[in-house]
Amino acid sequence: MEWQVVLVIISLIGLVTAIVTPLLKLNTSISNLNATMKNLDELVNDSRKKQEAHETESNKKFEQYEHRLTEHTVKIKNIEREIFK
Repeated sequence: MEWQVVLVIISLIGLVTAIVTPLLKLNTSISNLNATMKNLDELVNDSRKKQEAHETESNKKFEQYEHRLTEHTVKIKNIEREIFK
């Protein structure tokens, strides 16, 4: 009778261990995944900010060069008028 109780207790301990161990591993994996996703989210946000800054800078440079190109086009047209009068 006492051995049956001991066997039942050992079986229950084995069952609990068989269930708890994978759950703990799953919990650890989920925690690691959450940390990885947080880092990835931060990297994506940083990348977007850098891209926006680069686009703003590129647009400013483009506007400067566009203005200079327009000035050169006007100068060329004026020179052509003078030559072909």
